[in-house]
Amino acid sequence: MAANDWREYEVSELCELIVDCVNKTAPKVDYETPYKMLRTTNVRHGVIDTQNCKYVEEHVFEKWTRRSKVLKGDILLTREAPIGEVGRITVDDNLFLGQRLMQYRVDPSRLDSKFLLYSFLSPYLQHQFYMHEGTGSVVSHIRVGDCLKFKIPTPPLSEQKSIANILGSLDDKIELNRQMNETLEAMAQALFKSWFVDFDPVIDNALAAGNAIPDEFFERAEQHKGIEKKDNSDIQDLFPDEFEFTEDMGWIPLGWANGTLADICFFGKGKINTSELSLENYVSTENMNKEKAGIAYAASIASANQVPKFSVGQTLIANIRPYFKKIWLASFSGGRSNDV
Repeated sequence: MAANDWREYEVSELCELIVDCVNKTAPKVDYETPYKMLRTTNVRHGVIDTQNCKYVEEHVFEKWTRRSKVLKGDILLTREAPIGEVGRITVDDNLFLGQRLMQYRVDPSRLDSKFLLYSFLSPYLQHQFYMHEGTGSVVSHIRVGDCLKFKIPTPPLSEQKSIANILGSLDDKIELNRQMNETLEAMAQALFKSWFVDFDPVIDNALAAGNAIPDEFFERAEQHKGIEKKDNSDIQDLFPDEFEFTEDMGWIPLGWANGTLADICFFGKGKINTSELSLENYVSTENMNKEKAGIAYAASIASANQVPKFSVGQTLIANIRPYFKKIWLASFSGGRSNDV
């Protein structure tokens, strides 16, 4: 069956359960319990984070799950803050919905849950989410009633499973690459600390030259003695072989100095017309991934005629909730929101 022969159904026709959250905040506790509350911040880019949750007592969990438990395979959708983020439950755990979340449980005789996940992630459904965006409110949101009406292009169940398996395999490879990147980043951070915090190359050079080692580095210098050095002379030669004392920083490598970020970089400037942008080269806090994990396609572009521009090689940082570490080294040029 060709894709243009797929039948289109409202999602309510394909699910055995669609449940809205309890629209009030559950009383949380500041210690771990077996009962976890999922919030909109736990649902991002097709993945549900079940580790960084808020906790509640058992009686609260039972009260907030009167309508339905959250089960493995269920799909969650954020109705607000932001709208249109989706993810699939992949664990058996005591989970319940925080505010602004919708829960979908497929009818397994008609719809594959992974296929529903990828359908929700598709531009076709993302467009529907924003077409249903509520009006007359300062905060963007999708009405609960509209969450039943999204139209899903649907092939036979066997084709759904094949499509979901192929996309799932790609996701597995992406996750493996992400883990490899985490390992490489940890190695880079360890190397940075060795070079620019512990000053290991300077200690090695000072020992080789017979120069004095400040007392605060003496213990580390003792650890370096007798260690066979790897052949990295090109890098080693970039570091001095002496320390000097400064009033503001104490002992530092000879010739180094204290400064500010403004000494070595500057803010990007300039504007770009939004008519020149697409969902692929517009960057806002919403489509920047946490933990320096790159960017995704934007769900929408700012309504203004112009936005700040960015260029290849510039570093973009989301200034909302900086602990998310949404940081990206631009590999192409485009436009950004005022919060980036």
